[in-house]
Amino acid sequence: MSWRSLLYVPANVTRFVEKAQSRGADALILDLEDSVPLREKDGARACLVEHWDRLAGGPADLMVRINADLIEASRDLDAVVRPGLRAVYVPKARGASMISWIAETLDRLESERGLSPGTVNLVPLLEGPGAIEKAYEIASGPRVAALALGAEDYATACGMEPSHEALLYARQRLVAAARSAGVAPLGLLDSVARLDHDDLTALVRRSRAFGFVGASAIHPGTIAALNGGFIPGPESIAWAEAVLRTLEASCAEGRGAAVLDGRMIDAPMAQRARAILAQATERNLQTEPPEAS
Repeated sequence: MSWRSLLYVPANVTRFVEKAQSRGADALILDLEDSVPLREKDGARACLVEHWDRLAGGPADLMVRINADLIEASRDLDAVVRPGLRAVYVPKARGASMISWIAETLDRLESERGLSPGTVNLVPLLEGPGAIEKAYEIASGPRVAALALGAEDYATACGMEPSHEALLYARQRLVAAARSAGVAPLGLLDSVARLDHDDLTALVRRSRAFGFVGASAIHPGTIAALNGGFIPGPESIAWAEAVLRTLEASCAEGRGAAVLDGRMIDAPMAQRARAILAQATERNLQTEPPEAS
């Protein structure tokens, strides 16, 4: 999956739902969980159903963050499993059994509603220490397409301040588990709740260098930085081209390694360089600016 920016949209706020597809995000996380008070859950589901066809006709992929409570989650899935749903964001993912339960529910709903099997993917949200320790098990579950960290919830559960140092272990575990399972690691090297970064694009580029491929956003003003930062920049592209060019010349001379800018390069660097150029080609280095809020 290729989602650079995933915008949270409270499903109970009609004006946000109506404007969501104009924001420039790669995906929308239509939120039925934390941003919706308990007394408004039914109204939020009804709002999504009412606006679904318009939402499904927009450029961004549609995701829905369901509730962690399984009774509420069942109601959520019954309301939103319909044509156009690309993924379900699974909060408080605890282990393989939870992922399997949701996947089996999707199997039944897709069959009943005439959707192709496997249409809807899962994005588990790891929000506790137990989930981090089971990260690979969760990432390897059925239908899982990406893995994300609920940094604020994780820090609270661990009795930590959500600093870079405190969250480093969880982020490393998530990236390693996602890559091992062949799914996309989503996140930033800071909390998504912070909106006051002096240079958000620099943060996104550091997060990309850490291994993340996209991240969620809670404000549309951050989407441009996510879209721009999670594609290879000119320096990365120049480095990748130089690596392949240098190794090609070295190979022609019968050597599998070479030196570039004082550093030894060989097969792993070539693989990384090809991935950079493939991503640059895929995105064509074009990012549409979001509509002003």
